[in-house]
Amino acid sequence: MARIQKRGLDYFPVNSDFIHDRSVRRLMKREGDIALAVLIEAFSYLYGGEGYYVRADRLFCEDISFGLFDTDVEDVERIIRSAVECGLFDSRLFEEHGVLTSADIQRQYLLCVRKRTAVRIEPAYCLLSEDELPGRKEEKTRETGAETEESAALMPQNVTLIAQSKEKKSKEKAPSLSPPEGAKEEERDDGEERVGKGKKPEAKGGKEWTAERVEALQPPRDGRARNLSGLLENLRAYKVPPAEQYAIVRKSDYGAIGHEVWKGIARLRSCGGKIKLPGRYLLSVVNGGEVP
Repeated sequence: MARIQKRGLDYFPVNSDFIHDRSVRRLMKREGDIALAVLIEAFSYLYGGEGYYVRADRLFCEDISFGLFDTDVEDVERIIRSAVECGLFDSRLFEEHGVLTSADIQRQYLLCVRKRTAVRIEPAYCLLSEDELPGRKEEKTRETGAETEESAALMPQNVTLIAQSKEKKSKEKAPSLSPPEGAKEEERDDGEERVGKGKKPEAKGGKEWTAERVEALQPPRDGRARNLSGLLENLRAYKVPPAEQYAIVRKSDYGAIGHEVWKGIARLRSCGGKIKLPGRYLLSVVNGGEVP
């Protein structure tokens, strides 16, 4: 008899700094310590059921309240809504469809089921870009291969003469290697912008980094534990400029768990405002400086 493949997960990972996440702290400050128990229960139903979302209806809240001491269904409903307001779940999908999910939850789910043969996220609930969905990279590879074969089939016989002609023109029009006076410093080949005294890192194409561009950054899908959303929230809270945010994100490997940047953030929280330039301080930490 064939085994029916489970949709959800047998277990779900929790970041080591989960309890220190600003959104979790805000929720516990608003609703008390019981909010943490409700949140863990909700994650258990979410990851153990569909794997990346759960329908937060009355029955769902009743099931959670039955397992908690001195907590009724109205308390659970209020805490769940507060969690949505604090940014732990996507507010649009909660209001329109009554489901609890988020982009980070969906990324975690896809990471955990990457070895499964058939994985699908409901389009109505999907918060990820097409490039993040399973099978998209293979599809792009096939499309690129087909285009290459088609181009090769249509290649003219005098391709050598065309290449020689282009090479000759490029040599005639070769630009000077010395940059014009006053020209801006170009990016390095690896795409990592220079952040020096009096200089701001620029995005590719010469555009300065904005809060929206930083928010759109995505960590590499290499299986390493990260908390990019928590890192960005801390950087915004300390009013770090977007250009410095980008440099800190890149240098910390997109908020890798265990990186020195988290010690630097802990130092900012405990210094009582003595560090006047949080962004510059965190840059020195991620560049190898010791945390005092």
